[in-house]
Amino acid sequence: MEEKRSKNDRTDCQLLFLYGKERGEGKLLPQDPLSSTLMACLSSYALIQKARVGFHNLREALLHNPLVEGKVPENLRGLGEFLKGKEEEEIDRAEELICSHEETRESFQLLRTIKGVGRVLAIVLLILFRRYPEASRKQITALVGLDTTERQSGKTVRGKPRISKRGNSLIRALLYEGTLAGARYNPQVKEIYQRLKEKGKPEKVARSAASRKLLLIAHAIYKKRISYDPSWSKGG
Repeated sequence: MEEKRSKNDRTDCQLLFLYGKERGEGKLLPQDPLSSTLMACLSSYALIQKARVGFHNLREALLHNPLVEGKVPENLRGLGEFLKGKEEEEIDRAEELICSHEETRESFQLLRTIKGVGRVLAIVLLILFRRYPEASRKQITALVGLDTTERQSGKTVRGKPRISKRGNSLIRALLYEGTLAGARYNPQVKEIYQRLKEKGKPEKVARSAASRKLLLIAHAIYKKRISYDPSWSKGG
């Protein structure tokens, strides 16, 4: 049974405080230059990707406009290809940094053993787990914003439970995006996604649950330092 967390001022203020407290009084989150550098690469990647998709959509619109000359959309196609190359450069740079450290290289390779986890998603997960090395399953889910909340005013609960969407929005978005592959190739992620869809749940609900499942599988693998095994991860 999933744990639910009410969304009110008290829980908003306590989320990260409780994580820090459980690590020990007076202890701060460890400073991790590598995670910060990798996050900079990811941020650049996401920004370039957004621009590329925008130019692609513009090109498609111009192609269907009979009043626009053909050379204009073609110029945008060239720009899109250029930006695609820049996206790959950012991910290549991030992977090169990861592989230059023995510990992170091993963790990265273990995360890549998970069916449906590609390079970008493995980098996202590695950053998250390095930033919060002692986080529990419940905490890591909350820190990404995939925990379930209920809208609460005083002692009255209003509205249907939904994910909190707290934490780093870029990490959550890339994890959510990566779930598309997970729902196709990973048996555990696929099972929960299809089960919710068959029950008539909205796409966002099914994708969020699948993202949470994929996150917890990855977190267990990172903690235990073992390769992915479908039979083992049924409990993840």
